[in-house]
Amino acid sequence: MKKILFFIVVGTILGCSISKEEKLQNLNGYWEIEKVVTETGAEKTFAISTVVDFIEIDGNQGKRTKVNPQLDGSFKNNGSTETFEVDTSGNNLILHYKTPFATWDETIEKATTTNLKTLNSEGKQYFYKRFEKFDFK
Repeated sequence: MKKILFFIVVGTILGCSISKEEKLQNLNGYWEIEKVVTETGAEKTFAISTVVDFIEIDGNQGKRTKVNPQLDGSFKNNGSTETFEVDTSGNNLILHYKTPFATWDETIEKATTTNLKTLNSEGKQYFYKRFEKFDFK
């Protein structure tokens, strides 16, 4: 009986996992940071953020632009854009960033239509939720 229960649980977990291709499709759009957790478990939450990450991917290239949401529903680019290459060759979905100042990797641990979780090279986990435009109606 325990073996059957084990296989049901494992099958359910594996059956619910999202493929790298689905994660990649889900990355496109506006993301609002919720919290950051360090390797040591220290946590910083962001109740309100005036900056949103806009991620767009084309093939194996992408860019992340910092934008400020406006009250009229538009976004204002704050001048910060980072480009990256998408690596789907291994078991993970990894974004390789390179700027004139630094290079780093980010592993996409979770990317659904509503939530995003990444792990950077320093062991920090970033938790995002899909940004919803302001609606004053």
